[in-house]
Amino acid sequence: MTFKDNAAVSLSIGVLCCCIFTLGQLVVFLSSHGSLKPNRYTPFTYLGHSDSPWLQITIDLLLMSLFVLQHSWQNRKSVKEFLSDKGFRVFERLLYNLGSCLALQVLIQLWHPIPSWIVWEISTSVYPLAWWFFAITHSIAWLIIYGGCFVMDLTELLGAKQVFYSLQNWPDPLSLKSDGLRRFYSHMRHPSFCALALLLLVHPTMQIDRLILAHVFLLYMILCTRVDDVDYCYQRRMLQRKERDLNCT
Repeated sequence: MTFKDNAAVSLSIGVLCCCIFTLGQLVVFLSSHGSLKPNRYTPFTYLGHSDSPWLQITIDLLLMSLFVLQHSWQNRKSVKEFLSDKGFRVFERLLYNLGSCLALQVLIQLWHPIPSWIVWEISTSVYPLAWWFFAITHSIAWLIIYGGCFVMDLTELLGAKQVFYSLQNWPDPLSLKSDGLRRFYSHMRHPSFCALALLLLVHPTMQIDRLILAHVFLLYMILCTRVDDVDYCYQRRMLQRKERDLNCT
């Protein structure tokens, strides 16, 4: 393998490790019972610290805006064409996921919980049944999301498959998929909107910062999802075909 090939493999492994680490932290960040607690490393411990709830809300909104801007900017057609012109087309998905992980890390590390403004609070340490309810609900939601990632071809979704196919001089893996699936992927790459809504809204402690986070992220998904009747019909046909295949076996 040439130096360029080794660099491509190293970048793929590094981004995959970063994605796994960040997704693990996201599970802890969103599903731990209690307030949203930032897992700050020492250099970030006092960055942006303030006792003012309004300043904390402003910082949280800026952190969410950073993630939204990264997601929107890197997904622009002009950015993809620029990377393609510079010879980095095969790394486009990897770089997109790397940017998403960095934006999420900044959000998680610098997040400011606001314990003084509580919408509702259920003590799961006092009510064991409530603990089991929220734990099972979040486990099912994460299983749907991460299970959906595997169904949607996880290695291609993360960008590693594109690099592997390029090293083997094979065509882009997305080009091997059906037109209907490619069209659907161009409109929607996240596995489940409903599961994300459960994670954000069904929680024992709902402080104002988590409520704002839920509304911003869900509103962003609603505005950016462009699934239409054609995509729905395609998904319905695939489901019916899968049911027929299962019945035949």
